[in-house]
Amino acid sequence: MGEHASATLARRAVEAFNKQDMATLTEVFHERIKWHTPGKSQVAGVKDGHDALFAWFQKLGEMTNGTFRPDGFAFYGDDDHAVMLVHLTGERARRNWTATRHWFSRCRTASWATPISTFTTSTPGTNSGHRKSREEKQ
Repeated sequence: MGEHASATLARRAVEAFNKQDMATLTEVFHERIKWHTPGKSQVAGVKDGHDALFAWFQKLGEMTNGTFRPDGFAFYGDDDHAVMLVHLTGERARRNWTATRHWFSRCRTASWATPISTFTTSTPGTNSGHRKSREEKQ
């Protein structure tokens, strides 16, 4: 059994980002995409549409001197969603940064041609769905 079309679409998005392939990014992300990044940092918030998303991608590049890179290592999908596990790396202010996150996207792939319409990144300890158990709180 091969990879689901949603997982393939997500894989293409990560690969296109790393290659700075704007034609593919324009194809895989819906023109009215809503990209959610939780938290309170200067990169947090909702990016609404191609222009805002691609400007944000450019800002990430500027903030990290072009070193920000998501490396997807697991991709899962069904007819409505894709989930990616990604290892993020970058450098800012001469400090290396690394994190492992899950990314969730909504995409309708029954027709295969429908691009990703929503995207949510995770940040531990924020409203990303991570809730501390009683043991973790103590």
